[in-house]
Amino acid sequence: MAHKFIGEIGPGEPVDDIYMVREPILRSTTRGDLYIAMFLSDRSGQLNGRMWQATEAVYKSLPKPGFVHIQGRSELYQNNLQVIINNISVVDASKVSV
Repeated sequence: MAHKFIGEIGPGEPVDDIYMVREPILRSTTRGDLYIAMFLSDRSGQLNGRMWQATEAVYKSLPKPGFVHIQGRSELYQNNLQVIINNISVVDASKVSV
C-alpha cells in the first residue's frame, strides 16, 4: 500500500498510515474525559490529530517526537481539517523511510 501523504487527505476519508507525531498533549474535556491533542506531519504538510477517550498510558507511550501508525478518519472542524484517531501505535524510526 502506498503512503497517503497528509497533503492528499480530504474531509471524511479513512486514514491508516504512518506519520510523525509532534507535541502530543494530554488534555481533559469539560466533562473530565481525557483526550490527546497532537500534530501529525510528513513531508507534504501537517494536520491536527485528536484521540478522544484516551488514557494516560497511551499518552506516555507516545514519542515526543517520533513515528506512529494511526487509524482514524479525517474531518473538518471549524473549517480546518483534522484527524480523529481511533488507534495509535508507536513505530520504530529505523523501519520508516522518509
